[in-house]
Amino acid sequence: EYKAFQLILSSNVAEPKKLSELKAEFGEIVARPLRDLRDEDKNLGFKLSAIIWLHSLVGLGLPMNMGDYPTTADLIYFASPTELDVKGALGILRSVLPQLIVHGDPESETARWFFTIIPSVEELIEILHRDVTDGMAKDKLKEFLEWGVSGKKGKGRPPKGFKARSEVFKGNVEVVRSPKDITSEILDSVNPALVIFADKISREDLEELLRGKNNLVALTPIVEGLNDEEKLSPEDIKGIRELSAFSGRSVWDGLLEMLRYFIAADSIGEENLKAFIGEKGASEEYEALAKDMITLLKGKVDSKKDYYYRHIWNLINRNYRRVYYHRLGELRSVHGLSLESDVPILPIVEEFLREKGLIPSEFTKDDLVSMIRDYLGGDLSRINVGHVWSFIRTTDKANVPIISYEMFVSAVKDLVKNLDYAVKLKGVTIWKPVFENLNEAKRGDEGEGLLKNVNEHLKRLKLNWNDVELLYWEEIFDDWIKDVMSSTPKDRTLKLLDAGGNVFDVSDVLAGFDPKNTIKVGKLFYEKRKYIVEIEAEIPEELWEGRKYEGKLTVKVENFSGTIKVKLKSELKVEPEEFEGRSPLECAFTIHAERAGNYRITVEISGDEDLREKRILSISVLGEWKVGEITGDEAEKLKDREGVKVLSIEASDLNSVRELIRIAKTENCRISGRVHLSSEKGDVSVNFSSGDPRILEILMTPFNALRSFGEIGAGVKLQFNEETDLKEISKFISDFSNLKFRIKEKMAR
Repeated sequence: EYKAFQLILSSNVAEPKKLSELKAEFGEIVARPLRDLRDEDKNLGFKLSAIIWLHSLVGLGLPMNMGDYPTTADLIYFASPTELDVKGALGILRSVLPQLIVHGDPESETARWFFTIIPSVEELIEILHRDVTDGMAKDKLKEFLEWGVSGKKGKGRPPKGFKARSEVFKGNVEVVRSPKDITSEILDSVNPALVIFADKISREDLEELLRGKNNLVALTPIVEGLNDEEKLSPEDIKGIRELSAFSGRSVWDGLLEMLRYFIAADSIGEENLKAFIGEKGASEEYEALAKDMITLLKGKVDSKKDYYYRHIWNLINRNYRRVYYHRLGELRSVHGLSLESDVPILPIVEEFLREKGLIPSEFTKDDLVSMIRDYLGGDLSRINVGHVWSFIRTTDKANVPIISYEMFVSAVKDLVKNLDYAVKLKGVTIWKPVFENLNEAKRGDEGEGLLKNVNEHLKRLKLNWNDVELLYWEEIFDDWIKDVMSSTPKDRTLKLLDAGGNVFDVSDVLAGFDPKNTIKVGKLFYEKRKYIVEIEAEIPEELWEGRKYEGKLTVKVENFSGTIKVKLKSELKVEPEEFEGRSPLECAFTIHAERAGNYRITVEISGDEDLREKRILSISVLGEWKVGEITGDEAEKLKDREGVKVLSIEASDLNSVRELIRIAKTENCRISGRVHLSSEKGDVSVNFSSGDPRILEILMTPFNALRSFGEIGAGVKLQFNEETDLKEISKFISDFSNLKFRIKEKMAR
């Protein structure tokens, strides 16, 4: 036994020297496994291994004498005083010393440490390692990468249907040895996909794989013909006995070598250990303890496997630093990827590509429109959704982002939700929804209503968004409104709730000025009616200022036999204003077109309690100047046009009131109106009228502070004392929305 312990001493602690040689450098006498360690680990490791060896000598290295061997706590005491990590040093020794055994949990302070007289597990691993081929090593690498896909160490492929959490790739990842192993599920994936190669690949093969597949990216250790292989430095292999001869060789070679060792260790079973012990000629006394020794040796094998596992993942990270993709006719890559053991690969790759700008943080409708404008001919009047998605996936003409189908469809939906586009599906055109009544129109979201209608059609027709064509709303308006009008039930009237909260009959809007935009920004709804009222108006097509014109209305009310009253209200002078009689009632009147502008004549029809009807007639009076009211959006479109004068501006909320204050500070004007707070406990209201905008500016501070108590409303009007150019005051307006302008515009006869 003591002869055996002399061998253990030389291979685990120190090489015996003659006394005259002990003056030589310390590093020359320590055992070879300790020489490659850092100096502090080497010094502490030598001290600990010497202590363990001395105790092992007492217990003859046999499990039955476990009480003779030092615990972790004993070794910490023997090494004191020291600032070094004794437990960490023991973990290193456990990995590098061939015959060191630990009994119990290596992390606990009660674990016992000793050297066994059984030949080292490393010897058995070295024997088995010689028979491991490169092909076996690459298959094991594939297995490691598949563990990385699932983020969990284990054998074989991840469970079928397993999806590592990722927002863009949606779990589409595959580990293969060569391109021919890639499944059609990955190649034809709707969403982006990742291919991880467990082997080298040629530049030609990688280009052929990625060309025309903008949603496919690849990880590979080496692209032959493209990259220089990274070499292992002496520092890289320091402390790794298995790679001691690999300095200057490639990192890829180092990875394969460590995989061979892992395979060798992984193949060791109980029968191997029994044969190995017997092969070394164990005595009958030792054979009686074989069971205990095999248990300890199994722990040693597991320790070596963990050691190889850590180094393998370190080398995997060194080999898989680039993500490859194809854009604008060439193979490209981004460098700097950092993989981690036991952490899912896919989310790491996804976040890395997001940091590099290949995956956008969001893909908006504006991004979609820009792509179509820049790369697809710029025709935004008709958008074939499936064609655009195919372009994103396959184009070689644009540096398109990597996006999921869900991100793409979300951008399409946002484009549809603002009602700039109608949806065409199998000949059916879907645009603005019609609400059931006024209350629903006030509460409802048109964009969401449109999407709901589209989704119902897609489901019923068993189609998806790739089958959708988007048509710019003005292109379909005429045919669409005819269909909507013709499909309106006879017992209902199609009404419009405009942006200002006014309600109009759609037929009146269509007869007025700018019907398309008025309907586009308003909401349609049905109004139930007991009596069907029809109005036929006969008014000259062209009216000029400073003249009188004759007009006539014919009012018909079905199913009503009583007397009806008709009242005309307008900013224009209309004579007479009231009529009374039975249906059909003809009303002849005179229009005094005193001043150019756009006007409305409100026709109020009444009978008994059940008959209440209102219609709007739109009239344009031509002249040198035209006066009219326009929305903020319309004013923004006119801001660069010459000859547009502003008479007044109205604001309907606190934010737009600030716009009026800014303008009032620069112009000769008067500002007036009301700001009020409505809450459950009461209302607060302030009325004002002043030529000094600072008064309103002072009032804004307390009202802003009161926002948390209730709803703040405003109705403020800025009246110019002198006509002011729209072009001039537009310089002071940052947001035109929620403003209403009264303007005077020069007309051409």
